[in-house]
Amino acid sequence: MLRTRTLLSSLLPLLVLLGSCESTHQRDLARNPDLYRHTGYRASYRQNRRVYVSRLLDRRTPLSSHRDGIYPLTYTEDAFWARPVAEMLDELLRQEIDAAGLFAQIVDSEGEADWVLRPALTNFHGAVEERVVGRAVHGRAKIRLQVWGPAGAGGKRGLLRSEDYEGPIETEGRLFVPDPHALAAASFRKAVGWMLVDLDRGGRLCDGLALDPEGIMDSKRVDWR
Repeated sequence: MLRTRTLLSSLLPLLVLLGSCESTHQRDLARNPDLYRHTGYRASYRQNRRVYVSRLLDRRTPLSSHRDGIYPLTYTEDAFWARPVAEMLDELLRQEIDAAGLFAQIVDSEGEADWVLRPALTNFHGAVEERVVGRAVHGRAKIRLQVWGPAGAGGKRGLLRSEDYEGPIETEGRLFVPDPHALAAASFRKAVGWMLVDLDRGGRLCDGLALDPEGIMDSKRVDWR
C-alpha cells in the first residue's frame, strides 16, 4: 500500500514543467505524463463489487481577488488548458480509480452497479500572491465525493459517504517561483490520493474487515455509514 511519503512526494518536478508548455498537448494534464504523474496508489484490498463512476461535475465558485489576506491574487484561467477543466480531470480521475484496483469491475451504467460514485470538482486553480517582498504561489484543488450503496427494493440507494478531499500547496520566494498551473495540478494529485485511500479503507469497513493500522488517513475521518 502506498504510504504518506510516496503519495505526497515526487511533486517538485511538476512545479517547473508547465512554464515551457506551448502546444495544446502539453497543456492537457490527462495526455502529458510529464505534467501529471499518476499517484501509483494500489489498493490494499480488492473489493468484490461493481462500481459506476458518474461524470465529474464542475461545482467551482468565483474566487476572491484578495482571499482572506491583504495581498492581491492573480489566478490561473481555464483558457490556459487544452480542454475544459472538468473534462480533463474527469479522465484523470477515472484512470486513477481503475489503476488503483479498488473494485472488481467499473461498469457503464448505474443499473449494473453495487456502488455509485458521484464526484464533483469544487476547487481547481493556481494563484500568484504579490507581497511586499517576493511572491507566494498557491495551488488549490478539492474533490467532493458521494458514495451511494446498493439499490434497495424500490431502487433507492443509501448514502454511504460524503467527503471532501483536498491537497493545498503553497510556496514562496523572492526570485524564482513555480508556475501556478503546475501547483494546481500537483494539488489535484494530492486530493486524488486522499480519495483513493478513503475508498480503500471504506471498502474494508463496509465488508467488516480490520483497518490497516499503518493507513495514512486519520481514523477519526472514517465515518462510513
